Amino acid sequence: MTNIGGIQAPFTIGIQTPTELESMLTWGHNEPISMDATFGCNDVKFHLFILMVFDSHWTKILVAWIVIS
Repeated sequence: MTNIGGIQAPFTIGIQTPTELESMLTWGHNEPISMDATFGCNDVKFHLFILMVFDSHWTKILVAWIVIS
């Protein structure tokens, strides 16, 4: 939760660049997708989720990340 004008409000931001979207469509369609999450590694205790796909050599490619309060 973030404090907006004295009101506690949930905070979510998702980020995906055009290049990451292209990678998602190329490598993430009908293929395995991996998600990693962290918590408590920052002062505000936000969750960080990272979404990855795999290329033909099974190398991980970052395709999006989400920050949630």
